[in-house]
Amino acid sequence: MLAGCPSAQTVPCNNGAICPAGLACTELSSLCGPEAAVEACLGRADHESCEYSDDDVEQAAGACRAGICYECSVDRAGCHYPGWFAMSSPVTEPLLGVWVAAIDDAYAVGPAGQVLHYDGIAWTVADVAGVAPVRFKSIWGSDANNVYAAAESGKIFRTTGDGVWTEVADVGFMLTGISGSSANNVIAGGQGGGVVVRFDGVGWSTLSNPGVLAVNSIWTPGPADVFAPSNRPGEILRYQGTTWSPSRPFLGSDPVLKAIWGTSSADVYAVGERKTMYRFDGTNWSDPVVLPGTLFDAKSIWGSGVGDVFVVGTTGLILRGSADQWMTLPVPTSQPTLWSVSGSSPNNVLVVGDGGVIWRYLGDQ
Repeated sequence: MLAGCPSAQTVPCNNGAICPAGLACTELSSLCGPEAAVEACLGRADHESCEYSDDDVEQAAGACRAGICYECSVDRAGCHYPGWFAMSSPVTEPLLGVWVAAIDDAYAVGPAGQVLHYDGIAWTVADVAGVAPVRFKSIWGSDANNVYAAAESGKIFRTTGDGVWTEVADVGFMLTGISGSSANNVIAGGQGGGVVVRFDGVGWSTLSNPGVLAVNSIWTPGPADVFAPSNRPGEILRYQGTTWSPSRPFLGSDPVLKAIWGTSSADVYAVGERKTMYRFDGTNWSDPVVLPGTLFDAKSIWGSGVGDVFVVGTTGLILRGSADQWMTLPVPTSQPTLWSVSGSSPNNVLVVGDGGVIWRYLGDQ
């Protein structure tokens, strides 16, 4: 729908476009579109709903983008489908991490150097030059223009949102997670003695060694505070500016914890094997909470805020709740292990998992 070359069969537009005859000028950009599609989005912003129609479709739900109404699909931002639904995925390999910036901006990572980007229209595989053998494990961003992907190889890549990924660090050990609280506080951790590295806005440095074989996940509410479940059953380590110490002790009978997330240092959740969840209130960790589900091992946790937390894991299960109140959510299909969950609001949440599945939640109505 781009403008054509000037001729007797063109129409000049006030927005600088030159539209072929039969197409109309849009309000929002130098694009042209079918007259009915442009008229349906007059005065409407990107992703607002509209009524779509063309020669084949008399009337259907649509969404505006760049001043043109497009017919709805499961992949188009601005189109609403109640509950969880499957998006179109360009890969069939497992996706291990997801991070969401906005309704029309998200990333997912997986094996073989795959980095997927969603632009509000479709998911596409980014061209990350020179990293085909890399197995990406985790992804996180402080905003849409500052996104990091961590690989098992120990390499960390960054994009500013322009589609170009640049290697910014090679820490020399297997990474299992990356997180942060701002552009000047990015934390990555993994194996190699559980070493954790931090980016302070200037460069990467190593925090003091936690003294364990590995950390399974990592979360930070601020530069002088880091939580990390270790590879040892039940153990959660905490760094408060100088050294690491057990925030929750290692107990051989406890499950291994796989993921951690919080809203503040007084509201932290850790989840893992055998349907187990613990919550930290700033002083103490709770007794274990048994999550719903059968044979469920939690793999990832994220929340939109205090009291609204999502947990995903094996058997395709998605849980939502807080503290000791949890419910199982209906999902498109059953069984695939879900490896990661992230969102930008309570009504814009994505999960990814085995088989390249990408499921989305935009609310129940």
